[in-house]
Parts: sequence; C-alpha cells; structure tokens
Amino acid sequence: MQEKKSKSRVRRSAEDAREEILATAEQLFLKEGPDGIRIAEISREVGISHGTLLYHFKSAEKLRAALYQRLSLRVREEALQGLDEPPGEGGLIPVFNRALKNMSLPKRGPLLAWLLAQGEDPFPAETEQGLGQIAEKLAAHTEVSLEDSRQLILLPVLAMFGECLVGTHVRKRLGLDTDESSRDGFRGWLLQVVAREVMGSKIRASQGGE
Repeated sequence: MQEKKSKSRVRRSAEDAREEILATAEQLFLKEGPDGIRIAEISREVGISHGTLLYHFKSAEKLRAALYQRLSLRVREEALQGLDEPPGEGGLIPVFNRALKNMSLPKRGPLLAWLLAQGEDPFPAETEQGLGQIAEKLAAHTEVSLEDSRQLILLPVLAMFGECLVGTHVRKRLGLDTDESSRDGFRGWLLQVVAREVMGSKIRASQGGE
C-alpha cells in the first residue's frame, strides 16, 4: 500500500500555522470523530513536523481543547449574528435552534467528556462573557429582565451539554428513540418552553405597568 504523501512544507506565520492545524484537525474530527485528532496525521496533512505542531499547541490535550474552543466560538458568533439581524419567521427560535443543535451534536460529546476528564477547560475564555452577550441581546429583544434572560440561556445550554454527553443513555432508559428526530423533537419542545416563559414575562410586565 502506497504511503500517503504529506504536503510540501512552506513557511507560515505562527497565526497561519495554528489556523491550518486547527482547520485540519476539525476536518478529521468531523470525518472520524475524536479518534481522528491524531498528531501524526495532522502533521502530515499540514506539512509540518510533529515537533512543530507541539510547538504551537504544547500537547495533544491542548490541541483538542483549542479545537473545541474553535467549534464553540463559531456557534456563539453565529448566534450573536442571528440576534443582530431582524427576526424572521418563527422569531428568535430558529436562531437558538441552530445554535443548540450545533452545541449538542453527539460527535462532540466524547471529545468534551475526554477534555473535562483531562482537567482541560475547553470553552471560550470566561473573560469574553460570550453567553452573557447572548443573554443581553435576548433581553434587548424582549421584555425579559437581564437576570431572567441569563436563566433562560442557562437552561437550554445545560440541557444541550447533557444531550451530547449522556442523551443517548438517558433516552434508552426512558424508552425513547435515540435518533436525530428524537433529539430535534426535544430541542423544539425545550425552546417552546423557553418561548412561553418569555411571553409570560411580557404579559406580567404589561400587567405590572397598568
């Protein structure tokens, strides 16, 4: 069997090298799951040495954590962008539905569990307050207080992390299906619960202002 040839090595800035490494790791992750994030394979695909890759990420754990952060940042940025646009059909629900679906993809569960078990913090920096920004935008779009908006964000986010980590196991024990349509159904139900709470807050605010 002919060995796969690596890319020819070219000079890159540190930022470009990190980006290409992460982009390659993401492709392998989406194709093969967490087992696809192999240092040797990524080095070969990018056209760098094993040592050079570790120079940028220090360890395989740090590379996997950086990849998870990259995926999380994309979900956050898409959600923030959606909240900045005029609400379409269905209001804000489609925006949150896309974000929560990407957050809870089953393929991400094993990677997240492994990183947490290794003591890594695989989420975007706490100082960025990304979820806080989303809560602020939700409050601005509705008559829900900022504190209530934070709680309304916390509920589905925690549910979706549970979904990707143990959703299949819990469903089996409830006698529920474990396929994608079952996950979609639960997510839709959860968002309707949140939407009802938002509408209830609007009604209560209106009554209180009379």
